[in-house]
Amino acid sequence: MLRQTIKFSFRSFRKTKWLHGLNVLGLTLGLSVFLLSALYVYQEGTYEMDFTNRDRVYEVAKYWGQDSKFAKLPSNLVHVLEDQPEIEAMTSFRKIPNTDIYVDKDVYENQRVIWADSTFFDVFDFELLVGNPETVLNNPDVVVIDEKTAKRIYGTLDVLGKEFRYVQFQDKFKTVTIGGVSRTPHYKTQLAFDFLIAKKRSPFRADGWFSAGDMSYVVLKENVSLDQLNDRLLSISEEYVFPGRQDTDVLTFGEWKERGSYHGFFAQPLNSLRDSEGLIGEIMPKADVKRTRTTLFIGIAALLIAIINFVNLSTARASQRMKEVGLKRILGSTRKQLTGQFLLESFVVILISVTLSLGVVEAFIKWQPLSFGGFVEYSVLHSPEWVLGLVAFVVLLTLFSGIYPALYLSSGKVIALLNNGKGQSGFGIYNAELLRKGATVLQFTFSIGLIAAVLTMFAQISHLRDIDLGYDQDQVIVINNPQKLKDKEVFKSELARVPGVASAAYTFMTPNNPEGQTGRGVWDLPDGTKFDVAFLQVDATYFETLGIEFIVGENFNPSLSESRKAQNENLIINQAAVKAFELGDDPVGKALGNGIVRGVVQDFVFNGLKDEVEPLIIQQKIPVGFDPWWHHPLTVRISGRKIDDVIPSIKALWSEMSSLDMKWYPLSTSYESLVQAEERSFNTILMFSVFAVLVSCIGLFGLAIFTIDDRVKEFGIRKVLGASVPQIMRHFGWGFTKLIAVAFVIAIPLSIYLLNGWLSDFSRRIEISYEIPLLTALLTLLITAVTLISQSLKAGRLNPVDTLRNE
Repeated sequence: MLRQTIKFSFRSFRKTKWLHGLNVLGLTLGLSVFLLSALYVYQEGTYEMDFTNRDRVYEVAKYWGQDSKFAKLPSNLVHVLEDQPEIEAMTSFRKIPNTDIYVDKDVYENQRVIWADSTFFDVFDFELLVGNPETVLNNPDVVVIDEKTAKRIYGTLDVLGKEFRYVQFQDKFKTVTIGGVSRTPHYKTQLAFDFLIAKKRSPFRADGWFSAGDMSYVVLKENVSLDQLNDRLLSISEEYVFPGRQDTDVLTFGEWKERGSYHGFFAQPLNSLRDSEGLIGEIMPKADVKRTRTTLFIGIAALLIAIINFVNLSTARASQRMKEVGLKRILGSTRKQLTGQFLLESFVVILISVTLSLGVVEAFIKWQPLSFGGFVEYSVLHSPEWVLGLVAFVVLLTLFSGIYPALYLSSGKVIALLNNGKGQSGFGIYNAELLRKGATVLQFTFSIGLIAAVLTMFAQISHLRDIDLGYDQDQVIVINNPQKLKDKEVFKSELARVPGVASAAYTFMTPNNPEGQTGRGVWDLPDGTKFDVAFLQVDATYFETLGIEFIVGENFNPSLSESRKAQNENLIINQAAVKAFELGDDPVGKALGNGIVRGVVQDFVFNGLKDEVEPLIIQQKIPVGFDPWWHHPLTVRISGRKIDDVIPSIKALWSEMSSLDMKWYPLSTSYESLVQAEERSFNTILMFSVFAVLVSCIGLFGLAIFTIDDRVKEFGIRKVLGASVPQIMRHFGWGFTKLIAVAFVIAIPLSIYLLNGWLSDFSRRIEISYEIPLLTALLTLLITAVTLISQSLKAGRLNPVDTLRNE
């Protein structure tokens, strides 16, 4: 019986190749979008899942005041933490991105390097393919290399004992030896590395409580809570930090906690880092919740459109098989057998579609263009759970999408079925027609919403490209590895003699650097209140180099740059700070914390696309005693010549002071990279939306084919009665146009509401005006017209002699 059922199913496919082909194409596209969306959401939720004890792993962080929070800790803390009874294991490490590795004569740039102490694998249990995790990091300067990195650089995993060099300080090389190979993590992690280099911890020092260097993570013992750990960290601050910072005869510990000079510690779970408030110096990438939700929504919308399209075309095809079903009923087929046959047909279509969609997804993952920015890295076959989920998905989708046509065809009375549905009541052809109309409205509601979303996002990205940043990024380059120079200040002074160099300035951070953050601190305002504020340290030439204009006041005095007192007392603030601190119309000379306002500059965009320009305090950089490891990029303005014409001269000067290559980039790429990140998200949504709208068009096209077959005699009679081709085309298209109009009326208000929520993340945003709904309507009409034009023309050109010859 099963063999006969399968034979009937394939015969049915051959009879209606067009409708089955459209069904397979629509489901393939819809499933591809859904699977890619689901993989992205899955990928975003898998951080740190490789680690066995992740539920008991906590990051330890530092307070500066009560509002500023830092991920990097003083070197002394690790020595105290390892003796605490609540802690089972702990480690400290430092992530060194973009490190150049020298293997023989080959240079491998921008490798991911982590310096870690000997207990790193006690907390983060990476699997070692070569080496013992308990001992491999015991000796300093021994390296654990990632599996994929070993194959990429050496072509083999047999790398034990091999040596390479990297720059440890300025241009001084350090040779290290490979002592282990780590399996590449199965899931995503903030600790993904190419090379893990063993380093000794810094020794305990009496004054070592106020530095900021390594990051620390702990594993708590069973049944120890986060509150217990935070209480312990508070007591460490009171016992060790407070006595060395304040005179206990003047302030109590409780009073010190309320001051901006407070240095305390707290912990947060590893599992919450993706969603928690960002820390200064944090390495965990934050979850983009809105992007995740938007992607998931589009994926579900595409899947629903595909399922609706499948049910639509299945019921349309079913109405043409009533006589077949009636004859089978007369010959003894039971309702159960008929239901099974039609479910089997649905299963075959779905199975073919799922197989094709898996191919599409795998091809996208392997060859996705850079414009999508590694949107999805995981395959559907990444884990057994996904495979089992996919099997369950096929079964549920078969039941969900195939149950209506199966029950609809198998439930009719024999006489009604043999009469092509005439007189059928209840679960019949008229209900099926109503279902198709409702389904068409629903799927185009989704499609119109997606069109409106794409138009809005495109307009917002164009707006971001056109805004005034408040500084001049053209003709400015950034040298981003000056810490490799033996004398940074000499290089800057000599740079002024290079033809074409107008000015240069060291800075704590370049504007809108995707990998950088401003410093933060708690400042005491004149009225006694405290304010958490961003701050920068810059050269006196910073404002000239970036073309930032002064509103009132004056620039720093370069001759005072050697004085720490001058740095603390002379402040330049932006307009947002004047407003936030209520300094009035004449802020110059007014007190701010321990300093005096020297000048006010115009607001400039310095910390991303989405936030308002926040209050900023700018201090003068002190060149003496700069930490060589701290990243202080050098901005250089080129004037009167092209950048490419001046770079060789700058590199020549650089080579006189360093044996390493100079690394630089145009400042304009910093902001551009932020816009491109949004653009990559837009490209993904655009691609998914195009696929979803295409699935809707496939459904509409299939229904048009069915409508012509179902109403062929009606159109013939109209031609006999004198209707012209354009009249029949209008009559044919009007039924579909009404459904699209209803979908438009439903979709536009919902879209505007949801898109306003998406735009609320941007401080510099567009307003949704009438142009977007109008353009959405025009595009929808164009898509509908293009989809229906061939079938409308076919309906108008039908020859009554052919359509009415059997009457």
